[in-house]
Amino acid sequence: MTDKSTYEMIINGRPVTTDRVVEVLNPATGSVFATVARADRATVDEAVASARRAFPAWAALPYAERVAVIRKIGDVLASHADEVGRLITTEQGKPVAESVAELVAGSMLAKYLADNVSFEPVTYPSSTGHRIVEHRKPLGVVAAITPWNSPLQLLWIKLLPALLTGNTVVVKPAATTPLSSARIGELLNDLLPAGVLNVICDDNDLGDALTSHPGVDHIAFTGSTATGSKVMASAAATIKRVTLELGGNDPAIVLDDVDVADAAGRVYRAATGNAGQVCLAAKRIFVPSRMYDEFCGELVRHANAEVIGNGLDPATTMGPIQNAMQYAKTQGYLEDAHRSGTVIAGGRSSTGPGTSSNRPSSATSPTMPASCGKSSSARWCRSCPTTTSTTR
Repeated sequence: MTDKSTYEMIINGRPVTTDRVVEVLNPATGSVFATVARADRATVDEAVASARRAFPAWAALPYAERVAVIRKIGDVLASHADEVGRLITTEQGKPVAESVAELVAGSMLAKYLADNVSFEPVTYPSSTGHRIVEHRKPLGVVAAITPWNSPLQLLWIKLLPALLTGNTVVVKPAATTPLSSARIGELLNDLLPAGVLNVICDDNDLGDALTSHPGVDHIAFTGSTATGSKVMASAAATIKRVTLELGGNDPAIVLDDVDVADAAGRVYRAATGNAGQVCLAAKRIFVPSRMYDEFCGELVRHANAEVIGNGLDPATTMGPIQNAMQYAKTQGYLEDAHRSGTVIAGGRSSTGPGTSSNRPSSATSPTMPASCGKSSSARWCRSCPTTTSTTR
């Protein structure tokens, strides 16, 4: 990781500082470790204007040249994986190996897109004798709004396709994890013409200014369903195109011919990866009755084996809850699990540095409620985004 304690935004190919900053905390300690320049509405206007100016030339660049740039981006991500990975862990909390994997995934995606995506005109047959030719053209300025749980993994799937197809981009990362995106803006600045990639940072107060901006043509957003609804409403006035990746309530269905130990391990990892802070995490588990006790036992074994701590510690297998809001939600889930179910593992919060309820974030043990407790014959269980529920 770099020794920087102050980070800048990137607008029109230049680093931008401001009088106001966003303080970024390490969720493992609860302490501020760096700051980043904080945008206002004028900054949003400047970033969008920069992207609009850069769009015609970038869109007109021969496709093969954009492919070459994407390949170089993949190389940069691979060569800085360790450095930026440690930065992700320091601001997000997950174990450093998982953070490095975000960079590796970005590098792999860049190379995959460069090798496999083509936008040559496609001719379709017509029974009327007409010639039908499909052409795909760049759209314009893309606003890429990313969450805190996987700050770069969920940036790549917006940024790389947008750049490859000739669009320019304004990135707005989550307020609690802005540094890794700011660093990527620095690293890619020399590879891209000024204005093609702009990175702005806020204190969770400029989303509407970006999504409603008349200079933005497409919004790519990952976050909560409630916020996604607001994004759609904000985009409606200018009829923007919108891509939303929102929350889920995902079930895991275990069939009766599985190896229980193997299946339980897979389901456990699907439920608790990134401390359960994943939109597609398994949240409800349906298990055949005859496997119930054995399956629960395997879940308990995996939960008890977790080493919860600072993600920079190589021994850590699960990092802290990322931010204060998520911590408060998690406390509610723990209370509900104890009140409504039978907790067979975990169900408590740590009390070390940065983990008390009045701190920005906390570590919470993997929690396994095993039945709803409504009656002795209850055959279902309520679930929540950070716990695993097993049914009879």
